[in-house]
Amino acid sequence: MKSRMRATAPVRCDSNKSGYAVHYAGNGNTEALKTFHKCWICETSTHWVDECKKLAAMSYSQRMEKIKDYHACFCCLKKAGKSHRMANCKRRKQCTEMINGKQCTYFHHPLLHKPQESVTGSVGITLNESAKAILPIVQTKMVGPKGREYTGNVLFDSGAEISLVSLSVAENLNLKAIGLPTISEEIEEIQEGIDLQRLKLEHSDVKRGSGPLDLLIGVDLGQMHSGEMRQSGNLVARHSPLGWVVFGSCQGQSTYQKSVLHVKVSEPINMTDFWSTESMGVQSQNCQCEPTKFSKLEQEEGKIISESCRKVGKQWLVPYPWCKDPYLLPDNKVQVQRTLQTTEKRLLKNPVYAEAYNNQIREMGHCLNDYWMKGPDLLNNLVGVLLRFRQYEMAACGDISKMYHRVLIPEIDQHVHRFLWRDLDIERPPDVYIKTVLTFGDKPAPAMAQTALLKTAEEGAVKYPEAAQMLKYNTYMDEICISTPSATEMTEVTNGIDKKLWQQGLDWDTELPEEDQSAWNQLFKEMEHLNNVTFERCLTPQMAKGRPILCIFSDASEDAFGACAYLRWSLTNDDEFQVRFVTAKSRVAPLKQLTIPRLELQAAVLAARLGRTIMEELTLELEKVIYLTDSTITLSWIKSQARSYKPFFSARIGEIQNLTDPVQWFHVPGEFNVADEVSRGISVNRLKDRWKQGPNFLSLPEDKWPLSKSEPDQVSDFEKRNLKAKCSKHGEVKRTGNSLTSAELEESETYWIREAQKNIVNRFENGDYKSLSPFVRDGIIRVGGRLKADFMSFETTHLVLLPQKHQVFLLITRHYHSMGHSGVACTAAKVRKKYWIIGVQRLAKSIKYKCVTCRKMDHKVETQRMANLPKERMAPYTPPFYYTSCDYFGPVTVKVGRNKTTKHYGIVFTCLNTRAVHLDLALACSSMEFIQVLRRFFAMRGQPAYILSDNGSQFVGAQKELQLMLKGWNQQELQEFCAGRGTEWKFTTPAAPHQNGCAESLVKSCKIALKRAIGDQVLTPMELYIYLSAGHWKSR
Repeated sequence: MKSRMRATAPVRCDSNKSGYAVHYAGNGNTEALKTFHKCWICETSTHWVDECKKLAAMSYSQRMEKIKDYHACFCCLKKAGKSHRMANCKRRKQCTEMINGKQCTYFHHPLLHKPQESVTGSVGITLNESAKAILPIVQTKMVGPKGREYTGNVLFDSGAEISLVSLSVAENLNLKAIGLPTISEEIEEIQEGIDLQRLKLEHSDVKRGSGPLDLLIGVDLGQMHSGEMRQSGNLVARHSPLGWVVFGSCQGQSTYQKSVLHVKVSEPINMTDFWSTESMGVQSQNCQCEPTKFSKLEQEEGKIISESCRKVGKQWLVPYPWCKDPYLLPDNKVQVQRTLQTTEKRLLKNPVYAEAYNNQIREMGHCLNDYWMKGPDLLNNLVGVLLRFRQYEMAACGDISKMYHRVLIPEIDQHVHRFLWRDLDIERPPDVYIKTVLTFGDKPAPAMAQTALLKTAEEGAVKYPEAAQMLKYNTYMDEICISTPSATEMTEVTNGIDKKLWQQGLDWDTELPEEDQSAWNQLFKEMEHLNNVTFERCLTPQMAKGRPILCIFSDASEDAFGACAYLRWSLTNDDEFQVRFVTAKSRVAPLKQLTIPRLELQAAVLAARLGRTIMEELTLELEKVIYLTDSTITLSWIKSQARSYKPFFSARIGEIQNLTDPVQWFHVPGEFNVADEVSRGISVNRLKDRWKQGPNFLSLPEDKWPLSKSEPDQVSDFEKRNLKAKCSKHGEVKRTGNSLTSAELEESETYWIREAQKNIVNRFENGDYKSLSPFVRDGIIRVGGRLKADFMSFETTHLVLLPQKHQVFLLITRHYHSMGHSGVACTAAKVRKKYWIIGVQRLAKSIKYKCVTCRKMDHKVETQRMANLPKERMAPYTPPFYYTSCDYFGPVTVKVGRNKTTKHYGIVFTCLNTRAVHLDLALACSSMEFIQVLRRFFAMRGQPAYILSDNGSQFVGAQKELQLMLKGWNQQELQEFCAGRGTEWKFTTPAAPHQNGCAESLVKSCKIALKRAIGDQVLTPMELYIYLSAGHWKSR
């Protein structure tokens, strides 16, 4: 029966006599439930608001309007108030509806979840005519492929691109087609009032029936629309292959009915199942405080099901976990009887009736599944079941026969599964049946069946431990897939079933009973050929010894990224190895284009998840697990701190570091990375060899693998030298724990120098370095020369000669460059203190150019091109300070008494043409004080023709006061004072000090010089004035 079948009779049995407790969300008081859960829509106490059939039948907009008008809570649908809001509602929980595979993030009741909009296209037309339009319809006999006949109405539609058939006709004729429930409304016969004599036809010539439309012939069957045509006014007759067809309009009938012939609805596709299947084995884990598989609600529901499960004879009895009171279920026997009668009519009329009941029927707003808890998902991981199935050589698979029918249900649960039947004998009243076993399709049925299965395994764990492990870990629903190292162990696993057969007294040639036939599994050694490509099912070779190595490759391209895993076994024969393909996963690159390094990091995450799944699901003991990638950037990310990167990188690096150890990651050259096939695709021929067996180096000893933890260029400074010293000193270091001494490091450095000079021994003997006067001392080739001073050391006068192209040569130069990140000349000079490297200047330049730190520090930003210099900066034949710029600086603290200090200011005057400098001291920052300083400047340097200053208040005030002062002088005195020349005063734009850059740069120099000269001393005003007037420190 269908899983959503409603209760067929009210519950009459006494729950106190059933021997178990009914679990539902209530306090056991039915009257209290009726009082506190009143439906405010129907104004009744027979059901709750969320069970109201009127609310369920409303559209989304109508529900929202009702809820808002009543001021109901969006969580529980009850009346809201000051003390009951959505934020503090006790039933506040996240909506359980799914949107594109993800759970809705809003906290509202599921009935208030906005459904995804359907794209609907329809065609409608309105005609205001008194005449009746007649469609081209003919009644004819239709014959199916097996000779079945059916008489129905056929419509010729020249506006349809395809032909359509109704569902009832397709079923009657046993056609394989997608039928429509209805094509149009019911049609009428041609009435006698229509005059067919004008078309030279009789009513008997036109075969047109009434009732539903059964077949629509479109233009895809064009030959059916041909034939002789007769016309009289708007009435047309055509002699089609099926007979005469009359269509058009006439005055014989005045009634008119509007019809919609076809409505196209495009429902959004739910991708939840697709994505859950696609991410098997590599899905990301949800962040949880505790590493638990089930939520708290699922744990509580699972505990209820497990504790109520009990043994009845040889079977398990599991009550349904009620979350609502079953006594609230209404009596729907009348509706079921009507459904039975309708079903009987359709079955008698249509022998091949496909569906017994429509899905998701709601009777009086109640759905039986809503009264039950769902329970936890107790199914095993399908990827793990398949991996364990491939683990060993001997394999077996089987099926638990009638798994759901092996689980009994108690009396009260049986009565809510009532149904009526009378074997199509409509003359007698129907019989009432009940389901006594678990029903497939009920919401908690999977959890109840799995609970019974696990209870069976626990019960027989002591006597049959292997069979118990098989039921716990190697089953998926009712399917069993196991593998063992040998046939003996396979026999031990099946001992329990074998013993049961012997107890029944069955012989070898006796056909097994139906319930035992599915218990036996057919053994096989390898999977069937698929497109001429086969893979070994068994992951363990026959001659394997020791523990295998799990190798996981990852790679990415612009189109996709992925990972693949292999098990590498050692065989009993020395130096022989065998590789087995385990599994692989790939992902298409996102539509938003990512860089290759980011995709490589995504592939590394996929590899880490794949490794976690394999290690969790396989029972093999692994020697080690290594991860291989050809991206050095990804390796450096994995080996660094995740928190130092942006969220995109830190989240993925953190996940990789949680799932793996950074020391497990190695670099492999791109030509050996077999995961390249995952990201770029592979042909069938290559699929047979490299993809199946992995790269060739996996069949070699580990010391011959082309792996490295990092690129050689990434070894900094003298790391190799230190490593050499540690290796030679390993025994002592391990014993004493002391650090390396300078003598040990010097000895290691000497070793690497001798190794590097082996490449130039021949050139030295041939005299290629004759100009350098080389000689050998202590096995090291050194440069000669004429520096023989006693105060200079031997290492300074005779440098070590090193070849131009050697790794030591690069490491030494990089080491000295990293000490300060200086320029090319400075780096070369540091190297030349001890080593003579040919072409060191060129190498230092290359290292500085590639140095990331230097490129950041010396980075030149885009700047605007400076304008031409003003004429004041290039005035020829003018005395100093003819064009002058001035600015304040300070304040400077001076002492005016024994214990009293004050602040004075310095003023800098500079010639814009010669850049001469004049310094003076101002006692305050007022305009009058500046005028006094300006008079002293005029007296010492002469009166300038042009003065430039900042737009400071003291300068503006000085200009105004100077103008007022000059206005008070008479013309003769003004001429004598200015010597016939006026002084033009110009101010810079406010908040634009760069326009007076000449004075600003000198202010900086004056501050630095003054700070270095007097330090923290506090001078008197006179001492400060004399110091500013001194000319020796103003020289630049």
